[in-house]
Amino acid sequence: MLVKMFGIPGTAGTLEHSGNRVVSAELSESVDFGDASLVILPALANLGGNSKLQLNATELLAKRIIKHVQQGGRVAIVYDAEGFHGPQWVGGRLLERWRIEGDGDPLSLARPYAREFQSYLQEYGYPGFVFRQQPGSSFQRYPIAGSDKDENSLSCFAVAEGRGLVYVLPANFVAGAEIDLLRKLIDAIEAHSRVALRPTTAPIADSFVFTSEADVRAERDAKQQEVTTLDATLTKYVAKKDILFLRDEPLADRVPEWIQEYLSFGAHRHEEYVEDFWLLDEQGNEAVICEAKGLTENVKRQHIRQLVLHRDQRDLPDDFPALLVANTFADAETEQDKGKQRVNPLECANAVKENVLIVRTLDLVRLLDQLERELVTPQDLWKLITTEMGWLKVEGDGKEVVKQ
Repeated sequence: MLVKMFGIPGTAGTLEHSGNRVVSAELSESVDFGDASLVILPALANLGGNSKLQLNATELLAKRIIKHVQQGGRVAIVYDAEGFHGPQWVGGRLLERWRIEGDGDPLSLARPYAREFQSYLQEYGYPGFVFRQQPGSSFQRYPIAGSDKDENSLSCFAVAEGRGLVYVLPANFVAGAEIDLLRKLIDAIEAHSRVALRPTTAPIADSFVFTSEADVRAERDAKQQEVTTLDATLTKYVAKKDILFLRDEPLADRVPEWIQEYLSFGAHRHEEYVEDFWLLDEQGNEAVICEAKGLTENVKRQHIRQLVLHRDQRDLPDDFPALLVANTFADAETEQDKGKQRVNPLECANAVKENVLIVRTLDLVRLLDQLERELVTPQDLWKLITTEMGWLKVEGDGKEVVKQ
């Protein structure tokens, strides 16, 4: 989009903004809008003074603005604290054309009508002039901000001319901040005019419904309900996968809950947290001593030894079942990254030697997938956990206990 600015303080030359080419030039009788999508002018533009010749030049500028907008362009007339009433100013000429009167009483920007301009007005707006459209005006006016008591009293607005829009806006030019003001102004006008010139719907369109449209809407509503139900189911699957990223205490809290909820084994934690948790047999007895580890790397010997130490501290025999649940490579972002490294053969051998079964959280969720597909039973899993040692490796439809 090409933006042309004439007579705007603190700007010179050409700049780029969000893919837009912004050109600044001095205001003169030879002003040329060309193919600019947006033109920005000061409301006080009068091409020089109050003589008849100069008034004619201002009238010519107003006509150029109207022609440019009627052909689909957009023009922003920006005013400061000095206002612009009177035919010697291009802003005044346009107000006369639209039968809009203004007075010098400042109007607080208490009510924003167009959300696209809220950021711009909060930073660069100020109590502006009051503009009221008079009876008999045939021009459509789009309110942007104004009184919260009288919708006809506006401090900034846009007027439709043909296929385009003319914007009347306050601009509090502060030395050094002119470029930022213009960028925010361009963004606001671009967003607002896109909706104003090409609205996608209106209340009247929504209120009329074709007979066949009603059927389509009913079908859509039914499918939306179906999607809502499917989304609720998918949310449950997300909960089944949280052990793939949890670590530390959240992982230690979650793993026994996860095993109890999804594998249907009894589990609990001791208050003293000497070991992370226990698996219980059908009679509620502590049958497997367990530990959960969240690791940024792979399983190491010290992780196996720590579980063995906990077993010793409880005065349990060396062959008492022990389960090490490890969320290995906890920082991995994909299943492929998480599963690409197996448990080291040396650690598999150490686990066998110490009568420990290692299972990664990745192996657990894969086991749950197999369980849901009836490729394995809870009884099969319980037997594995209570009798095997090494690494319980799970992939696809299969599983094996790797001992080295």
